[in-house]
Amino acid sequence: MERKRAEEARARLISILEATSDFVAFASPEGQGLYLNHAARRMLGIGQDEDISKLRIPDTHPAWVNEIVLKEGIPTAIREGIWNGEAAFLRRDGREIPVSQVILAHKSSTGNVEFLSTIARDISEQKEEERRIRIRNALSELFAKKASRKEYLDAVVHLLREWSNCRCAGIRVLDGKGFIPYESYVGFDQEFWELENWLSIENDQCACIRVVTGDLDPQELPVVTSGGSFCCGNTVRFIEKLSAEERKRYRGVCVQKGFLSVAII
Repeated sequence: MERKRAEEARARLISILEATSDFVAFASPEGQGLYLNHAARRMLGIGQDEDISKLRIPDTHPAWVNEIVLKEGIPTAIREGIWNGEAAFLRRDGREIPVSQVILAHKSSTGNVEFLSTIARDISEQKEEERRIRIRNALSELFAKKASRKEYLDAVVHLLREWSNCRCAGIRVLDGKGFIPYESYVGFDQEFWELENWLSIENDQCACIRVVTGDLDPQELPVVTSGGSFCCGNTVRFIEKLSAEERKRYRGVCVQKGFLSVAII
């Protein structure tokens, strides 16, 4: 009867853990996986039927934990019983997920650690909002410090390249004659600049023009954000899927120059 009650209690616990949206995992003190709930498997990209007993924390780093958890979190939990802080999980598809995490060391009556448990919550939205605030503050500070529009835009374009981790970045300014020259840019070579600088929203055809005017083509909609930006991670594949008539709607200079990823905001 005692064993039956224990099994029923375990089943109820597992049912609760499987229903929660938070990441929950158990591991041995040596790092061998004991249990991952549904949310944890989904967050890490691990199949629901995959045997996690074959996975160990050090072996799967950084898929399970990062350096903060390995060097600080787990040792602190084993020493003091608990650790909480911010860390990150790296999914198997390469996407990093920032999390707020708690690690608990469950000890026996003799003080030996029997197993570790961790609860983590995805804080991607919080981190994104913090990033947006930092960007707005940085732009405001630059605006107050720079003496001219040219100085301000030159500083902004360098920040854009740093934030986006792109090799090249430029800011176009629509003038009174319908041209959209690069007021500031970094990374583009002279030939590209000469070919692309003086585009006209009246006489030229390309994605840059259509983003500026807000008149996008149907074939562009799969790579257009909700805010109306053109964000293509593979320009070669994008062009290959177009019909001959659709290709005429692009100048193709970005592709010819080898720009695989293009974002027009």
